[in-house]
Amino acid sequence: MMRRIKLGIAPVLASVLIGAGLVSLPAAAQEKAAQEPATKERAAEETTPETRSANPWYMTMVGGVYSGSQLLEIPASLKLKDSYTFGVSVSKQFAEWTRYMRVEGELQVLKHFGDQDNWEFTGSVNLRWVVFPWNRYVETSVALGEGLSWATEIPALEKADPTNSSNSQLLNYVLLEVTFAIPESPWSLVTRIHHRSGVWGLFGHSGSNVLEAGIRYRF
Repeated sequence: MMRRIKLGIAPVLASVLIGAGLVSLPAAAQEKAAQEPATKERAAEETTPETRSANPWYMTMVGGVYSGSQLLEIPASLKLKDSYTFGVSVSKQFAEWTRYMRVEGELQVLKHFGDQDNWEFTGSVNLRWVVFPWNRYVETSVALGEGLSWATEIPALEKADPTNSSNSQLLNYVLLEVTFAIPESPWSLVTRIHHRSGVWGLFGHSGSNVLEAGIRYRF
């Protein structure tokens, strides 16, 4: 009697297990399908020109206008002067720091004209943040650069600024930059603040700011 009951239970258990397996297959497929769009969206957010190409080069052209304001007063106060710049820079990414940041080296030459007439040469190391949640719509990056700036003569507006003293041709250089690009495009729009600073007397008690905008090509 007990043996017959056991034999009868076996087919029932097999049917239940098979049915449970068949039910779980569609559920697993639906879960996988639901995860795929989210994965693709995350990949699009995190993909930028910097992540698609290992250690790219850049060429940037910018035009700018001199601001008589202190760095921390911008953009609330601009005090624009009749002094302008045109510059060209070449930079190269040479390192990655996590998936969020890239490290670049940049060399730049600028011509000042208007109220001051001199050339300027800069070299900097730039740290660039490249991951933003809207990158699948507008690829965006933010950079902070630190280096040196050398002017072929003491800039006239720096010399005339009453807040400056101990003017110097060689000053510290700080770059603040934001870029915008259409996804997949090697071209991007560039906005930056070009800041010369004496670093509280390390190079002198002098400084200036130029507000710049331009275009960049990645290759």
